[in-house]
Amino acid sequence: MTGICGTTREAANRICFEAIGEGQPLLVLHGFTLDHRTMMRTLEPVLAGSSGWLRIYADLPGMGRSHSGGPVTTSDDMLEVLGAFVKRVIPHGSFAICGHSYGAYLARGLARLMPQRISALVLLAPVVHPTVRTVPLHQAKVRDDAFLARLTPAEREVAARKLVVQTEPVWQRYTEEVLPAQALADWDVLTPLRSAGYALSCPPDEHDEPPDYPMRIIVGKQDSIVGWHDAVMLTDTVPNSAVTILNGAGHYLHLEQEEQVQRWLADSFSIF
Repeated sequence: MTGICGTTREAANRICFEAIGEGQPLLVLHGFTLDHRTMMRTLEPVLAGSSGWLRIYADLPGMGRSHSGGPVTTSDDMLEVLGAFVKRVIPHGSFAICGHSYGAYLARGLARLMPQRISALVLLAPVVHPTVRTVPLHQAKVRDDAFLARLTPAEREVAARKLVVQTEPVWQRYTEEVLPAQALADWDVLTPLRSAGYALSCPPDEHDEPPDYPMRIIVGKQDSIVGWHDAVMLTDTVPNSAVTILNGAGHYLHLEQEEQVQRWLADSFSIF
């Protein structure tokens, strides 16, 4: 990114975000079709209070309350807009990034563009290879059949496809955070992006030299959307990196194993 064109600047200016706390900046990026609320509900119990982190929860263009303000049809476009957004809200110094799924993919793209500014990467269920993925077959680890019987057939079908832990508390969080966010998605923006296959033209794993920032990854062992195997391979690209594989969790691991994920987050941020 050698410059910021007018449409990119406009799109960056249209990114809605919420900043909480003070200290070292932490950019938080949600998954595809979602918004910042799930990430906020996951991180705030860990970082609220005197954590020393300025949390910047952003809605990606075409998602949440962020309008594109210009053509955002590929992940390259998305990354360019995010780079301009960073220049606007974190103009100087280092910052960390926490991302889930597609947000984690973009986090790695940003880190490739500005490695000297990255203090740490924290990735939840990251997209590693957008088009070809090594994933397990979808299977439920926990089913509350009495609860599932009270859902409508359409709701049961969603729970069966999306969740590994199919219980009332997990479903409640899914309906409070995921479904409302998806209802806000701008499919005029997201349909061409999805059709393009998400892939960045410059793979985020190809570094000019090995990064010196720490990277921590957590994945669900039953994640049938992005899997866990590809995330393990990421440790070959960043020397100071580690992966935690969480059993009994899928792509929405922060909903399905909330306590374990928050404990892992607390441990990860404590060493940065």
